[in-house]
Amino acid sequence: MVCFNAAQLVAWELHLTHRSAQVFQSTGCHGVAEGSALALAAQLGDGTATLLIERQKSAQATFALAISPAHGG
Repeated sequence: MVCFNAAQLVAWELHLTHRSAQVFQSTGCHGVAEGSALALAAQLGDGTATLLIERQKSAQATFALAISPAHGG
């Protein structure tokens, strides 16, 4: 498991498709699923990332998928 703090996720806010005031109030960043996906793809790749699947939400989970150009993105 890889975890990111709010400061690491805030760095990706310009790339988010959805910004939640409620999430910001709880975590200090506007998007956890997309921000985490982008941060991890960038960390595993060349430092850049692109969303492949925008935030998907259910009652149990929130999901997003990103890729780094270094891994075929």
